[in-house]
Amino acid sequence: MEHKLRDQLTMFNDAVEDWLDKPVGSLTEPLKLESGAKARINDDPYLNFIHQVQLSLTDADISAASIIKEDAPGLPQQVSKRYLLLNYPYSNQLVKLELSGAQLRSILEYTATFFVKNQRTGEISFAKKFLEPKYQLYHFDSFYPINYQIEVDRPLGTRVTRLEFNGQPITDQQIFTLVVSKYRAMGGGTYPVYPDLKIVAEYEPEITEIMEDYLRHNSPVKVERAKNYRII
Repeated sequence: MEHKLRDQLTMFNDAVEDWLDKPVGSLTEPLKLESGAKARINDDPYLNFIHQVQLSLTDADISAASIIKEDAPGLPQQVSKRYLLLNYPYSNQLVKLELSGAQLRSILEYTATFFVKNQRTGEISFAKKFLEPKYQLYHFDSFYPINYQIEVDRPLGTRVTRLEFNGQPITDQQIFTLVVSKYRAMGGGTYPVYPDLKIVAEYEPEITEIMEDYLRHNSPVKVERAKNYRII
């Protein structure tokens, strides 16, 4: 009896492993991640993949996304469900919000508080309060397709020195739609502004399901590799 049960469990486990490793789609080139921290600072193309998926589903003006695991491997050229879950293992959904240019700037100024610069070497790294006692870099969001620049030497609240949409400076009065995770919109990461924003749409599928569906219908997916933000 014990031997039969062990065989059944082995068969079940093998079936699950095969299901996880079955390709769901492909990329024109791999999007590997060597370091989550470096990817955030350098605007890695892996983030652009997430943005493309979110914008495709929601038709929002702007997308906000994060790398939520420090050991996230990124994506190989042939993408399986296993790799989607290795990069995004948490249950989460998307919402679309409405916000002004001034509110967008406030959110970006909050992301700018994540950074410090070594005045001797010029190296940019993350502020200690986001590393200890708990590693919290998964709270850092990048935004796309706006173009923006963060100057770490400037005082907090004035670090965003460039902010453009479609090649034009964003004014405080402009209105945009923003797609972001429901976790973030509901207060995850204690961002400013989000609690005050109007939700204009909510999306039921989990983010990994949205990624899988996008890959199934658009492979091979070409990801925009141009960098749209700079941290200096």
